Amino acid sequence: MMNILKRRDLKVIVSESWSVCWPMTVILFFQFLIGLTDVFIAGKVGKEVQAAYGFVFHLYFVFTVVATAVNVGTVSVTSKLFTSGDKGRFSSAIFTSFATTLIAGLAIGSIAILFSPFLMRALHLP
Repeated sequence: MMNILKRRDLKVIVSESWSVCWPMTVILFFQFLIGLTDVFIAGKVGKEVQAAYGFVFHLYFVFTVVATAVNVGTVSVTSKLFTSGDKGRFSSAIFTSFATTLIAGLAIGSIAILFSPFLMRALHLP
């Protein structure tokens, strides 16, 4: 195990990985702090508010995971196409990403607006 840690290759890989992932790590840390603060404040308001916040936070987390996955995929595809010099495919990827995001946002938002009263009644949320 110690032999693996002393290898130069591993140090380079870890260094390169950290240089790529540190922005997302910082973002997720601040999301954690914001969530912790929200729970604290909701607890001061009342247990019903804290319960409702807990439910909404789970929904938010699911959508954040999906949005992050789309974001990372879009950045990966567009950066590869940008460096390849193929401007036609690059423009197509940008347009496709924008259109997909817009359509998915409108669809998910519409579904949320339509079904939120039913969901709140079914789960007895205040």
